[in-house]
Amino acid sequence: NMKQKIILLFFSCLATFLFGQTNKAKDLTFKVKSEKTSIKISPDKSLLYIGENLRITIQIKPSGRKIGKVTFKGGKVQGQDSSYTITAGSGTEGILSVYEKTSDGNKLLINKVYEFKKITLKAYCVGVKNDSVIDLLTLIAIGKITAQIEETKKQVKVVNFQMIVSSNGKTDTLNSKGSTLTKEMQENIGKLKEGSALYFYNIECQMSDMAIRKIPSLRLFISESKMRQIGM
Repeated sequence: NMKQKIILLFFSCLATFLFGQTNKAKDLTFKVKSEKTSIKISPDKSLLYIGENLRITIQIKPSGRKIGKVTFKGGKVQGQDSSYTITAGSGTEGILSVYEKTSDGNKLLINKVYEFKKITLKAYCVGVKNDSVIDLLTLIAIGKITAQIEETKKQVKVVNFQMIVSSNGKTDTLNSKGSTLTKEMQENIGKLKEGSALYFYNIECQMSDMAIRKIPSLRLFISESKMRQIGM
């Protein structure tokens, strides 16, 4: 009858409406696109010398993303927010891992590999290298031991060294807590003759990561100053 037809038509229209709303809801869900997370590590460098410190910045986009933690397998890492310092260890490589902070914990974003290379430390005295001739009076007046990393030409701090002198068949070892000649060292050097060899041993250097490394020796040959020759 007519009443039944009207009821069936009503429910048919209702079902069509609800189904259409469900489809629309599904369509809206698929149309929403999530923003991808990107990461930038500066400077763009992948080589570190053993014991070298490198300051880096880590940026995550889009804004609102946060760093959960940063690790450096094979070395050391210190810092927070976006600024960090990594230090190369004693192996051949290190892996920097950056994690994003999420509601479910820390999510790994990137692993960056750094190659480690050994460094060569060399000592100098008043700019004079090993097995070279040095002026006697210059050495006494401004004698100072310096050291540098040959690969990068970076200066490193000399914190201690020893000097061996021989006179009258007696050998003495003198020690300096620092990089400059002590008064006793200057006095002993003043007694040396032209052509004499002077040895500096156990030259200890403090690296940028505060580790102490040694340079075995620095040998110099004394050249008598012209000023001293005139004075005589």
